Amino acid sequence: MKIGINFKPLDMRFNDLDGIKKDIIDVGFKSKEETEFIIKLENNSAKEKFLIKIFKTGDFTFYGNYEKIDSNNISSLLTKAIELLNYLKSKNYIQAKFHQKINFLFFGVQNKLDIDSLKNIIRDISRVYFKKYKVKDVFQNEYLLKLTSYQKIENLF
Repeated sequence: MKIGINFKPLDMRFNDLDGIKKDIIDVGFKSKEETEFIIKLENNSAKEKFLIKIFKTGDFTFYGNYEKIDSNNISSLLTKAIELLNYLKSKNYIQAKFHQKINFLFFGVQNKLDIDSLKNIIRDISRVYFKKYKVKDVFQNEYLLKLTSYQKIENLF
């Protein structure tokens, strides 16, 4: 597993959040204005391939190869990413007050992707992090499915 802080790579296990938090402190975490995302979690093991980018806005994006990741593990991976995001917020590295949206990008052959199964997993995740949410799915092309979960904001007037 690699974690990059402003593109400075560190090697660690993804399940070791305490280690990740310690390494963030050790490298003197600094958010640069020209960097659109501030932290990158990446795993390229033989079993799973995924990438999570946490943006300055508090949004984050999950990228995964559908054939290389166990869809049942997506929820626990994102829970860890959100725990890390909350830690970054507590240290004022991220100023966002709530999660605005979570993007999920899955690479694979269109007719092999089980969209309904993926949407159900994402709905379960969304229930935890958003009071009211909406999930959209769009095929960017025949190999890339983009699912977006976001906070549904009621009309204030």
